[in-house]
Amino acid sequence: MDSQEQKALATTSFYKPSEILRIFNDYLARTSVSAKLVCLRGIFLKSASAQPYGGFFYDKIRDENTADEMSIKTTQAQRKELKNGNLIDVAGTIERRIGQQGTIILCLCVTRVNIVQAQAVSEQEVKRNALWEMKRQQTKNVDAIIERMLFEQKKPVIALVLPTASIVLDDFNAAKGIASSRFQFEEYKVAFGKSTELAALLRKLDMDSFAAIAIVRGGGGQDALDDYTVLETVARLNTPFISAIGHEAEKFFIKSLADKVVVSPTDLGNYFREMIERVDKSMNDSMAILRNTIKKQYDAQIEAANKQNKGLQEKIAQLTKSQEEGQKLQKQQLEEAKKQNEGLQKQLAELTASNKKTSENIAAMTANLASANKTIESLQKQLDTSNGGVSKVLFYSVIAIAVLVVLLLLIFYQGEM
Repeated sequence: MDSQEQKALATTSFYKPSEILRIFNDYLARTSVSAKLVCLRGIFLKSASAQPYGGFFYDKIRDENTADEMSIKTTQAQRKELKNGNLIDVAGTIERRIGQQGTIILCLCVTRVNIVQAQAVSEQEVKRNALWEMKRQQTKNVDAIIERMLFEQKKPVIALVLPTASIVLDDFNAAKGIASSRFQFEEYKVAFGKSTELAALLRKLDMDSFAAIAIVRGGGGQDALDDYTVLETVARLNTPFISAIGHEAEKFFIKSLADKVVVSPTDLGNYFREMIERVDKSMNDSMAILRNTIKKQYDAQIEAANKQNKGLQEKIAQLTKSQEEGQKLQKQQLEEAKKQNEGLQKQLAELTASNKKTSENIAAMTANLASANKTIESLQKQLDTSNGGVSKVLFYSVIAIAVLVVLLLLIFYQGEM
């Protein structure tokens, strides 16, 4: 940077990232700042990426006095001389874009950069910040995880990590109340002053199936809770981590890595007890809603069944009426058929009797005809022996009379039939 640029920067008013964020929130919706040059002062925090994205690196600049941060977009040349913890002045234009979750992301596109102080924060702070960044990307919702287990009628197992010589468990037990019946609390004691032992215990517990790991300690004494070995272990835990380190005034970096923070062992007991009360209330409310829903469904089913039953009864009545009418019609048809049968039987009897009489008459006629044939045969013989014409005339007369008699008899009997 030449002297002219340094002079320009010396007379420029520098903002903090927190100030820029507040200012930008005020007029983001009504004006554009993309074309305005903005100068920032803050602590440079280098990203873990060793390769640029689209020709640029995306690092952070943090407020000197707060945890507020802002992204900065630098080229490889600008970034070359910068180190973690440098207090820097940068100038550039602000670009904004919409993140994947609908958030507006601000980023300063750096055009000028100047190192004000070589090491504004210690290397330890830089390492801790890297752990915090890693933890922030995988923070777990302890409340949701444990509540879901309780709703599923499971008994969450909580690992309580306690100092070797401590009476804080009395405060915890006095506060937890009814939580004992719904949680399983397992105690593990370790010397908090020995970071390697504490870290080893946390890693061991992380390999078991605990719903959460809670580190429980009363106030007083720094111990090794903020040792980097312990902090790195906590940042890498897969199991939800709860901090119950008293007192609230004590500032431990380990708290910023916890998924859930309560201010004391007593508050930890209250936390589990209140969760039980909250879940029970929610379940009771849900049961009441469910019962009301079921009752409405049952009433609707009963009403539908009654309507269906009424319809079936009407159909049964109609079928019964149709059946009675059918039975009545069938009875009438049977009576008429019976009468017709009786008439037919009477006619059949009469016809049988008539046929019998006719048969008798035919038999008599047959006998008479046979007798007439014999008479004719006798007359024929007499005729054969007679030579006179009178005899032939007489013979043919008798034959004619006999035939006439037979024809009359046949006509008579046909008329009888």
